[in-house]
Amino acid sequence: MIRIGRDYAAWLVAMVVIAAVAFALFGMPGFRAIVGITVLFALPVLLLLKNTGLDAEEKVFFSLFAGIGLFPLAAWLVNRAVPSFRLSAVLALAGFVAAGFFAQRISARLRKLQ
Repeated sequence: MIRIGRDYAAWLVAMVVIAAVAFALFGMPGFRAIVGITVLFALPVLLLLKNTGLDAEEKVFFSLFAGIGLFPLAAWLVNRAVPSFRLSAVLALAGFVAAGFFAQRISARLRKLQ
């Protein structure tokens, strides 16, 4: 389960406020766009960065920009093998989430080998 510490509480409140403003300005499509960007782009990379020695602000900043660049690249690469773009986006998201959950185990195994 994902625990939101005190470091991320302010960021969570900011995302809720941004989603509320998007809903007020653009209705349900604006709300879905903000939630989709957060879930598809920022959250998987944030899960990857959770075990690093970076501060919470650095993790959020890097997750936003890495998600904007790395997730579309991963979806495009998977789309080269899978004919459906929707399926390739789901597979890329599953890959990012799985990498985030298993990054600590992989890192521990790599340290043992050294």
